[in-house]
Amino acid sequence: MKNLKLATKAIDGTILKSGEEFSFNAVVGERTKERGYEKAITYVYGEKTEDYGGGICQISTTLYNAALEANMDITERHEHRVEVPYIEKGKDATVDYENLDFKFKNPFDYSVIIAVTVNQEEVFVTISKQLS
Repeated sequence: MKNLKLATKAIDGTILKSGEEFSFNAVVGERTKERGYEKAITYVYGEKTEDYGGGICQISTTLYNAALEANMDITERHEHRVEVPYIEKGKDATVDYENLDFKFKNPFDYSVIIAVTVNQEEVFVTISKQLS
């Protein structure tokens, strides 16, 4: 849960101006012990293992689906090699710092704001027009 909360805190409140690109890895940063991330389940070449920042693909996946619903232009997205338990196959977005990123652009002529929250059971993401 700590990993999800750290990633959420980094993203929540991000403002994406017209034409600007969001990069999950640039916003969240490297997932290391020194930055407070804990070891948790992650998938490497389809195999379960533990690594720092494990689990945050739940955040990138929820953000991906919100970006689709908000009609953002998806510029980079990668699926897990295996089916993950929190979403149906083909709707996920895996990330791996310096290797796999999730990116999208704001195609609108106005800025949008990204709101992210997480509780014990769910991740919530909204992308909405920023009010001036």
